[in-house]
Amino acid sequence: GLPQGGECLKCFRTVPLDSSRDPIAPLPELQAVPLPSHPNGLLPSALSDLLQRREAARPHQVRTMLGRISLNNSSYVVTAGTDRAIRFWDFSSPSKCFTVTGLEAAQPKPIFDAPKIPSGSGNLFMCYVPETPSTDRLLQAHLPIKEGRGLNTAPASFKDAVLDLKSIDLPMRLMISCSRDGEIKLWR
Repeated sequence: GLPQGGECLKCFRTVPLDSSRDPIAPLPELQAVPLPSHPNGLLPSALSDLLQRREAARPHQVRTMLGRISLNNSSYVVTAGTDRAIRFWDFSSPSKCFTVTGLEAAQPKPIFDAPKIPSGSGNLFMCYVPETPSTDRLLQAHLPIKEGRGLNTAPASFKDAVLDLKSIDLPMRLMISCSRDGEIKLWR
């Protein structure tokens, strides 16, 4: 059934790989936020203060998402945001999750996992993002990729935050994304 009192059923988080051994924070819960209503404009200032505190608390933010909830185990959500990455999260298994775009040249692929959480009945899916290795730590075979030598293809990554995602079903299944830098990309 539906959760009571703001309980979270599914949570998707992206963290740097080097913090993978840190304790897992509990799943979020919805909480009432008191906002004053006053004819002299205190409500906009209260909202502005709340938004500024939230912006400062998180380095990367999800700006857009789309998804599908299904009874036959094919539920998913696609997220994108200020870290310039688009991620596909499959509800059934972390092994089916992947990063569509957003990796730097020669950056190792992220690791998706579903760690056990100490309390709560929800599921937590984690995406551990490894750092891009410095040139001195790269394998010699990967150095041309990092430096952009060899066959050049159009970069799949965005240069700025991904702001919107849309799904198109006809004539075929496609996804459109756009970013703050004005790029629009079409994905199969």
